[in-house]
Amino acid sequence: MNNKKGWHNQFIKAVGVNIWAPEWYHDSIRNFDADKLTELLANINADAGITFQGFSQDHFGASFFPTELGHTHCNLNGRDHLAMYQKAVKAIGAKFFAYYSYQDKSVWDRNPDWRVKNSNGETPLDDNFGMLCPNSPYREHLVMRITEIAEKYKPDGWLMDTMSVPFCYCDYCRRKYRMTVGRALPTGEPDCGEGWFRFKRWRYDCLTEMYSNIVTAIKRITPDSVMMHNAFMLWNYDEWKTGEDHEAMMALDDVTTNIYACDYGAARSPDTLWKAGYYTRVFRGVSDKPVWMQFGRFMYNRDYTSLPEQEIAMTAFSERV
Repeated sequence: MNNKKGWHNQFIKAVGVNIWAPEWYHDSIRNFDADKLTELLANINADAGITFQGFSQDHFGASFFPTELGHTHCNLNGRDHLAMYQKAVKAIGAKFFAYYSYQDKSVWDRNPDWRVKNSNGETPLDDNFGMLCPNSPYREHLVMRITEIAEKYKPDGWLMDTMSVPFCYCDYCRRKYRMTVGRALPTGEPDCGEGWFRFKRWRYDCLTEMYSNIVTAIKRITPDSVMMHNAFMLWNYDEWKTGEDHEAMMALDDVTTNIYACDYGAARSPDTLWKAGYYTRVFRGVSDKPVWMQFGRFMYNRDYTSLPEQEIAMTAFSERV
């Protein structure tokens, strides 16, 4: 474990809550009970309550607190789930973590020119997650949204999610690449030539620069906030395509983290438990930071906004032995 000072450098117990609340279901989140959710944290004397989807902002752009900067969940009815849960977590003496998903389908729908585009000018969807370009005005919008949460709720820490971006050929990327590199974006199949390596380095720098903007905005308001992002390292992804420079991104974190089920398989299966220890050692080696691995039951098989109520309930409450 890292010897730097700070509570997050010690071994801790943390519980994360992930609420799936599709807006088409008229009863979703109407009976939200923050005190009930914190009973588990209190029973195990948890050090932190980490939020996921269903508190600040989810993959599909729904906010679970009053805001004029984004789309508020239709069933919120004036309530503030982020404030309610923050109060409940603080009442048991635990740290409160906010969550924010970079991908935002609501913004994707409203701003076609902010979307990631492939070389053919197409804007593909990935499980209905709207892929947005960090070189578009979305970056300023994102920082503004996160600043709003930091100023209003003063979280003890943050978990940023889904911060990866495929090759993008939008007008903003074309313009920025021309201005900074003095060349047109490369096209065709990636190869090991100088042009593609230059483009790869540029893409890495763009994503790292955006994360730096986020961290700077948060630390300006709450200097002691603990920053971490889901670094999907060692998954079945291709970092060449997702634009993630893991060493540079992790250097901006206070804690490194990941969901260790690299194939979205049985995250609690004894057959795959070895992955957690392997991931932890790799993350420590890459970042020299504390590592918090995420364990749990994750419902990511399909787009939950299109699932029937019964399937969501069965998935949420099922156990895998």
